[in-house]
Amino acid sequence: MSYYFSKTLSMDFETAIQTVSLALQEHGFGIVSEIDLQSTFKKEAEPGLSALPHPGRM
Repeated sequence: MSYYFSKTLSMDFETAIQTVSLALQEHGFGIVSEIDLQSTFKKEAEPGLSALPHPGRM
């Protein structure tokens, strides 16, 4: 059993991040930290390996 909320937005990813961040600020919330997973995976990958494949491209 799992519970979650989802919302489909009609905007690009960067605009969605900005919009959500501003909406959170207006209600007294904020983003504590941001993690660039793609960069982290590249740093952690073994030498000689290419970037991890995107799940949609497997």
